[in-house]
Amino acid sequence: MQNRCGSCGAWLTPGAEVCDTCHHRAGASGGAGRVDLDDPLRGGGDLLELELDLPVEAPARRPARPAAHDGFDADPLDPLGASAGGAALELDLAAPVRNAPPAPVAPGGAAERRRTAAPAATARGMALYDVEVQSLADYGRAPDGIFGAIPYTLHVLSRRSQLKAALSSATTMRQGAEAAARRALVDLGRELLSRAGTLDLGQVSAHLEAARRVAGELDERATAASAERGEIEQRSHQLDARVREAQADANPWRDKETKLRTQLETRDATLKRATAQLRRAEIEIRNAVQQAEQAGQPPDPDRLAALEAEREARTAEVAVAEGPVRELTRELGDIRRELASRLAAIKQIEDERRAADDALRRLERLHAAGTGAASRELEEALLALGEEAHLRGLDQPLGPAAAKAEATLAALGERQRSEELHRRALDAYDKPAFKKGAAILGGAALAVLVTLLFVIVR
Repeated sequence: MQNRCGSCGAWLTPGAEVCDTCHHRAGASGGAGRVDLDDPLRGGGDLLELELDLPVEAPARRPARPAAHDGFDADPLDPLGASAGGAALELDLAAPVRNAPPAPVAPGGAAERRRTAAPAATARGMALYDVEVQSLADYGRAPDGIFGAIPYTLHVLSRRSQLKAALSSATTMRQGAEAAARRALVDLGRELLSRAGTLDLGQVSAHLEAARRVAGELDERATAASAERGEIEQRSHQLDARVREAQADANPWRDKETKLRTQLETRDATLKRATAQLRRAEIEIRNAVQQAEQAGQPPDPDRLAALEAEREARTAEVAVAEGPVRELTRELGDIRRELASRLAAIKQIEDERRAADDALRRLERLHAAGTGAASRELEEALLALGEEAHLRGLDQPLGPAAAKAEATLAALGERQRSEELHRRALDAYDKPAFKKGAAILGGAALAVLVTLLFVIVR
């Protein structure tokens, strides 16, 4: 029986209490496992294990757990399952752990190394065992003869379609885990920045200063925009007060204009009636004279005198009615000119008020554009700070924020493993057997096509 490190899975030197690979004490991360070297399924050290080093720089927090198979038929009783130590393709995501001596932090370290929007996974020793890949792929055993090639090819085509859908789902889940891990690290960086005075963050001072600088620039932008916004709003309030004053000054003139217009309409109606009666009297006189001429007799003096008197009376009425109309028309013109000047002043103030509104909207757009870029820069700085501090274990005093970052990074590691497992399972079929079956199917289809053409031509 030999001990194995519960953190990275490496074999421990007999009698040693500290892992030579990850420097964890035996049992520090769940304890060392007891493995029987005589187990026929374990295979001791005779089986080949291939490690693929990927350039992932995030730390190891716990041993990687086998990813779920997303609903495909993986036998939980299979003794060669994910926990077996058979031939494996291992994605070595190892990075310095918290118990290891911290390396010096170069300016812009994590931020310069990270060129993607997502934080690095925190899985260490994330192995993809061949038995896992084959179990998830479920392509079956490659046929030995030519007759099994066609069913194998058809099965591979069907299974690959299912795996592509599963890979798409795994990718979506990995992207969601990346976003959650990113948010957690940004929140952690923000918490570290706010409590920098009470924490020992000398090891990440470069990231801390970068975050402070960007946060200060963002505060300056916000302060300047707030001051300019206050000036514009104050100007707008003043213009609103001027509009109200101008409206109050114009209202009496509006009332006068309305009153005089009503009086003028009444007087004008009286004048029109008097004018119409005068014209009627003149028409009657003219008719009386014409009738007398047609009869060859002089006009009746009495009737003509009465008509003349009627015309004189109507003429006097018209003269009386014209005086007030002329006076009211003059007064109304004066009032309308005064009212028009006041309305023009109101319009000018309202134009200035609209210009202030436009200036405020323009300020908001410029501030939003500048703040958006600065906010994204601040988010990247906080992400780098949170990631580096979490890598070095400086976030432990924060408690909940550190636990949230740990949980989301662990979930991200599992989602990355699941996605990679699906990606490798997609191509885990026997390509020579598949090509053989595809060639047979293509030849058969060609033969059928030639036969149909021969029948049609014949």
